[in-house]
Amino acid sequence: MERLYYADSYLTEFEAVIEKCLPSGDNLELLLSRTAFYPESGGQPSDHGWINDLPVLEVRDSEDGPLHLVSGGDFTPGQTVKGKILWDRRFDHMQHHTGQHLLSRAFVEVLGAETVSFHLGATDVTIDINRKEITDTELEKVEAKANQAVTSNLPVKIYYIDGSDQSEIPIRKPSKREGDIRIIEVEGWDYSPCGGTHCTSTGEIGMIKILNLETVRQNIRVHFKCGRRALEDYGKKTRMIRELARTLTCGEDDLADNLRKSLENSRGEARNRRKLQEKIIKLTAGNLAGNYLENCRDYRIVAAMVDDFGLGDLNKLASGILASGEADIVILASESPRPAILMARSEEGDLPDLRPVLEEVKGLFSGKGGGSAGRVQAGGTDPDGIRTALEKAVEIVSGNGTTIPDSSAFPT
Repeated sequence: MERLYYADSYLTEFEAVIEKCLPSGDNLELLLSRTAFYPESGGQPSDHGWINDLPVLEVRDSEDGPLHLVSGGDFTPGQTVKGKILWDRRFDHMQHHTGQHLLSRAFVEVLGAETVSFHLGATDVTIDINRKEITDTELEKVEAKANQAVTSNLPVKIYYIDGSDQSEIPIRKPSKREGDIRIIEVEGWDYSPCGGTHCTSTGEIGMIKILNLETVRQNIRVHFKCGRRALEDYGKKTRMIRELARTLTCGEDDLADNLRKSLENSRGEARNRRKLQEKIIKLTAGNLAGNYLENCRDYRIVAAMVDDFGLGDLNKLASGILASGEADIVILASESPRPAILMARSEEGDLPDLRPVLEEVKGLFSGKGGGSAGRVQAGGTDPDGIRTALEKAVEIVSGNGTTIPDSSAFPT
C-alpha cells in the first residue's frame, strides 16, 4: 500500500487498483493499491472526497492500509478507480496541523511547557499543555511567538531518519517507534515525528489565534484556530463588537468601559429592586396576617391572589404571615411571572397534610411541583386556571367554598 500523502500533501487526484471490497452496512470499504486519502490518525480527521464520483465518507487505518468508506457503488477487486480529495477540508487540516507544530514549539520556547495531546475537529481544535495555569500575558507571548514563525514564511520539509538517530536533531518530542521515522521540520524552528499532512511553508497557515483555555485533568487545554477558520472567527467577533458599540452608542475602543458601567448599573438596579421587593413582601405579609377567610370553622386560613410574585417571593410571604402567629394555614397564588401556588401551615396544632391538596389542584393550571406535609408549591403554564386552583385548595382545606380576595383588597 503506497501512501501518496506522505510525499505530497497537495496531491488531490490519483488512480489506484482496488485490492479488497468489504461490505459495511449499506456502504463499502475499499482497500486500494495506493491512496492520497489521509486516514484518521494522530488527532487529525480523515480526508473526504470521491472515488469514481461516489462520496468517500471517512477513511480509517487498518493493518493492510487505509480503508475508504464509500457511499454505495458497484466495485470489484482488480478494478482501476480514480480518487479525488476534497481540497478545502484537506487544506484546512494542513493549516491546523502545521499551526499546531508552531504553537507547540512556542509553548516550549516561552514557557517550557510540552504538548501532551492534539485534537483537530470540524469546529474545535485543541492542544493540551502540561501546565496547571497560564496567565493572559504568557498566552499573548506564546501567540506572538507562534505567529512570528508564520510571518517568517519558513520552509516546511519532510524527510525520514532511522529511529535510533533521533538524538542527532533537536526533536521536540521523540517517537518511540522503531525503523524509519517521518520528520516534519519547520526550518530552524521545530522538528517533530509526524505522519500528518502539512503546508510546505508556514506562511500558508495565514495566522494562529488562541481563543480560550480550560483545565482538563491537571493540564491546560488550549483552543485555537488557524487560517480560514481564524479569519471567519475574527470576522464574526468584529461584527459582534460593532453591533455592541452601536447599541451602547460608543466607540469600539470604549466598549469595555461602557459594558462595565452598564453592568454595574444593572447590578445596582437589581439590588434596589430586591430591597423594594423585600419591603413589599413585608408590608403585604402584615396586611394579610389576621385577615382570615370567613366560614372556615376549624382553621384560621389566610388566602389571597398576589400580583407579580414568583415562588420564592410566595414562600417569603407565607413565612412572614405564619411568623406573625395570626394564621394557621396560608394559601397564596400568583398569575405572574408564571402561574404558581404556595401552601404552608403553622407548626402548631393538628393541621392537615397539604400534599394531597396540591395533587388535587395543580392540574387546574397545568402545574408541577411538590413538597412536604407542611409546605407545598407548584408552578404551571395556564394562568386562566390559577384562581380556580386557589379556590379549590381553600375549599378542600376548609370544607367550605369562599371568595378569595386579591392582595390589593388590603391597604398598603
